[in-house]
Amino acid sequence: MVGMLLTERIDAQNFRLRESSPGYCSAWHVAGDPTLIAIQQGVLRIILRDGSHRDFQSGDILIAQDHLPEGVLFDPGQHGHKAEVLGKKTLKAVHIKLSERVIL
Repeated sequence: MVGMLLTERIDAQNFRLRESSPGYCSAWHVAGDPTLIAIQQGVLRIILRDGSHRDFQSGDILIAQDHLPEGVLFDPGQHGHKAEVLGKKTLKAVHIKLSERVIL
């Protein structure tokens, strides 16, 4: 079909609703299993190790899928990303754990 892309079915392991208060900031972490995140309300900033960041707001979606190779132990001084809630609104998001990594 011209003008449309529909991928093969992507199975999900679980589905969760998330709420994080204004000012929330996570520690460094990795997603582990790939996670599709759909922002329903608020602004979520994802910060990478190189200091770059991207802000996601209502209507935005992303797939967090950073992980460590098998046998590598997580080092909070070296691996992962951080997430923080910007502004005065509570972050509301849908988290869907995917069963496999997604190549976009």
